Amino acid sequence: MSSTRGPVFSRFITTGAVIGALLGCLASALSGAAPSYGTLAAYGYFALIGVVLGGVVGAVVAIVLDRPARR
Repeated sequence: MSSTRGPVFSRFITTGAVIGALLGCLASALSGAAPSYGTLAAYGYFALIGVVLGGVVGAVVAIVLDRPARR
């Protein structure tokens, strides 16, 4: 009897979201200041976008890694 373990999806999504938020904050810090909104708002917007995109990328990676484990 063989038991293979697949990835834990919540961990991949959470890790992707955290990395995405960090990259979003880094992108906000490296971009120029926008006159229409403040610096803290820019960090928030970029972090929110990073969380969503990072979570999606983490889910896709988990799905790709899960396919061979199911065979």
